[in-house]
Amino acid sequence: MKRSLKLILGIVAALLALALVALGYLVHTRQARLALEHSILTNGPWGGAAVWVSADGSSYLVGELEEDQSPPAVVTAYFQDGTDWHAFELNCIGSIAYLNSIDPEPIVETTEGRIKFDGTTFRLRVDDWQQEFRYTRTEEAFSPD
Repeated sequence: MKRSLKLILGIVAALLALALVALGYLVHTRQARLALEHSILTNGPWGGAAVWVSADGSSYLVGELEEDQSPPAVVTAYFQDGTDWHAFELNCIGSIAYLNSIDPEPIVETTEGRIKFDGTTFRLRVDDWQQEFRYTRTEEAFSPD
């Protein structure tokens, strides 16, 4: 009888320890996701009126603020296809990016991807295109015209 009670208490203790480890992991990942989101919204493309250019120049992120608006900025992503530029509204939730076309005749209505930000380089991986863009902030102006 005592042996089975010890066995039951041991199993309960192991399950409780496992639950605490899982809870700690969830709290840690949530805090990391919130820190990334805060960093992106304050220092990344949403941090203010700025232009970000991809390493190969085939894509730009343009953050715009209205006169009396405070961040987050409205970010438009431009992707070059031959000689044409295609515009997408870019939004993020945590590390997930959502791109919604704002072109009158879009090549793609909507797509999504993953984002990473290390403080200076903003990375956007577009899942449907299986392509990653690495952006850095630039002082040059951009116009798709």
